[in-house]
Amino acid sequence: MTILDRYLAKELVLPFLAGIAGFVMMMIPTILFGMLDLIANRSVSAVLVAKAALLRLPGLMVWAPPIATLFGVSLGMSRLTRDNEIAAMRMSGIPLRRMLAPILIVGAAASAVSLLINETISPRTNRRFMQVWREIVTSQYIPEVQQNVFFTSENYCFYVGKVERVGKGRFRLRDVMVYELRSAGFPVLTTAKRAVSTGTVWKLMDGFQIYLDSRGRSRIEVPFKEMTLDLSQTPEEFFLSQRLPEEMSAAELKRQIELYQRSGISVGAMQVEYQFKFAIPFACLVLAIVGMPLSVHFSRFGGFAGLLIGIVLSFFYWNAYFLGQKLGAGGRVPAFLAAWTPNILFAAIGLYMLWREE
Repeated sequence: MTILDRYLAKELVLPFLAGIAGFVMMMIPTILFGMLDLIANRSVSAVLVAKAALLRLPGLMVWAPPIATLFGVSLGMSRLTRDNEIAAMRMSGIPLRRMLAPILIVGAAASAVSLLINETISPRTNRRFMQVWREIVTSQYIPEVQQNVFFTSENYCFYVGKVERVGKGRFRLRDVMVYELRSAGFPVLTTAKRAVSTGTVWKLMDGFQIYLDSRGRSRIEVPFKEMTLDLSQTPEEFFLSQRLPEEMSAAELKRQIELYQRSGISVGAMQVEYQFKFAIPFACLVLAIVGMPLSVHFSRFGGFAGLLIGIVLSFFYWNAYFLGQKLGAGGRVPAFLAAWTPNILFAAIGLYMLWREE
């Protein structure tokens, strides 16, 4: 790196760290206030609630690097512009696109940190958070088996399309799929239009057992009128073993998507979550690109321009993220477009503004 690169990168470090600290300080009270009702009105242990809050924080930290990068670039470039340092660099023949190089390096480093958090730390802490949260929930009422959720027991994986409680410890199930996992090869797939569970016994009715060949294609389909599975867990206990996409790494989520696709289950929402596991870390680079020319352009309006730009862009990007998540999960747009359109749009705006400033 040249002296110019080191100087510009150094200028972003302090605002970047301030952005990380600000994000953490904002999230901690938000999480705690959301859980105060558990202590005040439901008599849940304060220690258990504090543990859940601390475990929840790392799962949200995937957003910290993108937001901190945006504030670092906005505040750093605004300061350099107000003090006429950017003007001096440009008068000496250095174009804005050359100044963008160290900013992109910082953005790439922040993206790598965000991806690391998203793939290693966040799934583990989210898994522990959900275990603690389910412990809190089960202390208040008897949990239910949730429909359209994947869960496991022993050597079986289950998917239940619809659940209806018909008595104490007794459930009526619809659209049941059971995967009997094996040490080698594909699982044996059992489907049933309906089922009844009593305690640990599941009685499947009107279904098929499907055996797959070495390439994962259907080889033998054996119909049955009734089949009984005797498991070690009750349906209520399955609640404690359910895993959501945020509790899995990208590789784990991809394996689950492939398993669902082979069985004909809709995976639109999971594919959106899979794409976001990469799109959110990549946002560090995108927000660096769009933040730089906007800060140079609007810094003439005062010392708070950089801060205001950071707040406004964060607001629009965050809402674009939630909009894409909803549209993708609902199947209105493809998963890739739902996750990556905000990045593509903001990068295009940033490159256009950079061209205009040049």
